[in-house]
Amino acid sequence: MLSEDGNGKNSFRNQFLAYLGEINSIDNLKYVFKNRPGISLTAIKDNFQQMFRGNYTIDGTYRYEFFDIIWSNQGLKNNLFPNPSNINESTHKINSKINFQNWVETQNNVLFSFIKTK
Repeated sequence: MLSEDGNGKNSFRNQFLAYLGEINSIDNLKYVFKNRPGISLTAIKDNFQQMFRGNYTIDGTYRYEFFDIIWSNQGLKNNLFPNPSNINESTHKINSKINFQNWVETQNNVLFSFIKTK
């Protein structure tokens, strides 16, 4: 799994956030985890899913704060959320966040393809 202790989980999260701020394509990420008993690709994706969801809001929904990190990285934003119709920025952001939320909830390979096991 990503980490069982609070400090390791936070440093992994912070490292991952830093990577998202630096890359121009999700294809630039490669996370390979060693197959061990209890550590399956599904379990690893479940952990990433929870990380992508982020904390709860007051009304009990997820914040999906990783979206904001991706959105602030122009290269990664354009790669994941192209705007071929040139719709206004506000509408594009709303539509893109909905796509992001759907990708997280379905563990779609658009977002989860960088995770592998060996």
